[in-house]
Amino acid sequence: MKRRNFLKSGITAAALLHIGSSGEALAAVPEVKAVEESKETNNEAIIAVNEVKLVGFPTVMSPYEDTIAVVWQTDQPAVGWVEYGTDQNCNQRAETQQNGLAEFFQVHKVTLTGLQPGTTYFYRTCIESPLAQEVRPVVKTAVQQFTTLNAQAEKISFGIINDTHENQAVLDKIQQINKDFKPDFLCWNGDQINDPSSEKQITTAILNPTKEYFTSGTPLVYVCGNHDTRGNWASQLSRYLSIPKGSYYYHFIHGPVAFTVLDTGEDKPDQHKYCKGRTRFEPYRDAQALWLDEVLSRKAMKKAAFNVVLLHIPLFSRSGWDSPDSRNKWLEILKKHKVDLLISGHTHTYEFVKPGELTDSSEWMDWEKKTKVTAAIPQLIGGGPKLEGEEFATYIKGEATAKELKISVLNMNGTLLDTYSFPKTKK
Repeated sequence: MKRRNFLKSGITAAALLHIGSSGEALAAVPEVKAVEESKETNNEAIIAVNEVKLVGFPTVMSPYEDTIAVVWQTDQPAVGWVEYGTDQNCNQRAETQQNGLAEFFQVHKVTLTGLQPGTTYFYRTCIESPLAQEVRPVVKTAVQQFTTLNAQAEKISFGIINDTHENQAVLDKIQQINKDFKPDFLCWNGDQINDPSSEKQITTAILNPTKEYFTSGTPLVYVCGNHDTRGNWASQLSRYLSIPKGSYYYHFIHGPVAFTVLDTGEDKPDQHKYCKGRTRFEPYRDAQALWLDEVLSRKAMKKAAFNVVLLHIPLFSRSGWDSPDSRNKWLEILKKHKVDLLISGHTHTYEFVKPGELTDSSEWMDWEKKTKVTAAIPQLIGGGPKLEGEEFATYIKGEATAKELKISVLNMNGTLLDTYSFPKTKK
């Protein structure tokens, strides 16, 4: 059969099949079963185009009352969009474009705007290849759903995980617990990745960590961890996430709880020999301090029954694996605004530190030296990346009304370890 040249650019579909957004081959991960809409043809161009597939599953992240983002991956560059609506007809469409051109990538990020608070929406992701000259087959996922956040909700729920470190067995267990709990959102509180060193590693760890929809339709709230900042691909990580305004520190309100996300960065000083001149986290924390005071001063944040701060490295820990620079720059601000609870990971050891408790803190320049620090705010620290043993993983459940914030901690067997209650107090 005579071969036909169908690409004006001169790049073949076979070549594009193996090119990522960086030019690197992507991971071999499970494919979504999708529906193809195309005309039957023997044209070789169309046969090649039909090879475009979704890789893994779409992830819904960065939820707000009126916006949410959908991120997914294809096995070759394609044009992608999201069809959505308040029923399964999904008769609305959202897409991204630059300078009049539809974006043509392997990692697709589409933000849905103009949504209604506390409303369930149905959606599906769609792709087509612009390589064909005539027929452009469209591949669509099955219809999924999500629910937007709602600052007026009387009762809310949320889940928190941390330090999964690409451990497949732990991720599979978390997926099942989350599916049973069905929280309003799931927070991934840092160290999703072991020092990102390639595009393949990032897309697998973030977008395709399990063989099914990882969050089971639960919107994902992302918190950056110190291991996520390491590796020669760390600075590229945000290309594969949709984070509010492109920032790793942000805030949102859901029901009676105001949530603030902070980025603790590395666990070592910028001048430490380990950092090798690659970090600028100390001035970055200064900037967050200014932002934090301004955000917590806002009327809506102060009005919330509870204020919870999500940050990867704890400010207080008995193990000494804390962030002295973060504590020195943020603690007085957090105390000033009467924050109710800090939730972290990082230490790989589950613990709850009460206010007034004496903890060990690492010297900023010498981790072997410890100093005593008195905890000033309740500090909850999730477990580690293992199914059992000293570094056993945890799933943190949160439930709140205007009168009470209730936190429950489970291990990977689903066994309840502890429950903590924070009643509403006057601020």
